[in-house]
Amino acid sequence: MVMDVEGTTESLNGHTNGNIASKNALNDTASDEFTSIPILSLDRARNPDTKAAFLADLLQALLHVGFCYISDTGLPPELIQRVKDETIKFFDEGVLPLAEKEKIEMKNQKSFLGWSRVSLISSIS
Repeated sequence: MVMDVEGTTESLNGHTNGNIASKNALNDTASDEFTSIPILSLDRARNPDTKAAFLADLLQALLHVGFCYISDTGLPPELIQRVKDETIKFFDEGVLPLAEKEKIEMKNQKSFLGWSRVSLISSIS
């Protein structure tokens, strides 16, 4: 399945049931053009018969697209909603002050993981 940038879902090149369906990953080539979000079913990772294919698809998604959507997680809908709510709060400066976010800024982390500010400068003249 593939999710395009408008959010519609469709089958691509016969890849269904959570198989990777990214233009870049299917062609096994890197491209600067991004056209779809790979959707991977976690159910495939839980099944010994499909786990290896899932891991190969995951690797392709992360190498060629940079991220993917994991479906069929088994997580309760209430937990998913709580995570969404907390994520929104994290980006609301009224809830978490800038000084707190700066403590976990990516430039301060060896792993380069963490918060990253949005630049207000669009071009330098």
